[in-house]
Amino acid sequence: MNKLIQTIIEILKKLYLSPLENKLIVMLMSSGLGLISIQLYSLNAVITYNDISIKVESSNNISLYISIIIGLLFIGISLYIFLRNKEISTGLKFLRLTTIIDIKDNTGKQFQVTEFQIIESLEDNKLYMFEPLQTDGKINHNEIIVSSGKIEEIITKESNTIVKSSFKRPLKKHEIVRRIFKYIDRDSFITENEYWARRVSSETKRIKIVIKFPNNRSYKSFRGIKKYIEKDSLFEIQPEERIINNRKCLVWIIDNPKNTLYSYRLEWTW
Repeated sequence: MNKLIQTIIEILKKLYLSPLENKLIVMLMSSGLGLISIQLYSLNAVITYNDISIKVESSNNISLYISIIIGLLFIGISLYIFLRNKEISTGLKFLRLTTIIDIKDNTGKQFQVTEFQIIESLEDNKLYMFEPLQTDGKINHNEIIVSSGKIEEIITKESNTIVKSSFKRPLKKHEIVRRIFKYIDRDSFITENEYWARRVSSETKRIKIVIKFPNNRSYKSFRGIKKYIEKDSLFEIQPEERIINNRKCLVWIIDNPKNTLYSYRLEWTW
């Protein structure tokens, strides 16, 4: 039993050296396991670690049960945090995801979104994929187009739209496909302060966001934000100003973005 505890401690030490979210999980799990272990060993047991022996007197059953309940609660909280932070696998990996937002008019009432996707299948017989879209305006279902495969189903609820599409045929594991996904958004960029947000739903190596502004109306200021749950912070790599085909553009490249609880938002002021 002592050897098992030593092994657990070594594993927790290694996990503690990883990112901040893991540190919190480790502290909660350690607290829970510690409370349970101490009470179980308190039944006239001797705890030995690094050649140090500690005699712990017996405890009554009530304190034993209370400690086990508290310990299990700590472990449950840590597992909840782990599952909330765990990146969800969709069976697909975006090797490249380039999104071009072409704002068509000076009012910002209409723009076209074009996604150039390079996708790797992470499993055999992968046939479907899902595109989560979010807008403050309106997306017409008949204006959503995919270049390879076909649209199977579109579900819209309030500002959220889910597009289910299929590939031309089921993909083999590690097979790579290229395709273009397009749609038109209306009545979204009509206020003084606007943004384009990307929540990553699949494992992704690189995101590139290009916003093309109208010739007669540009931005005054801009910034790139990383949002974690409800906390906003400036992203370490900010968007760049560029001229593409004689139009002012903002270009934002994000390598290895996190998914699930993270979103990336390019904000600007007209």
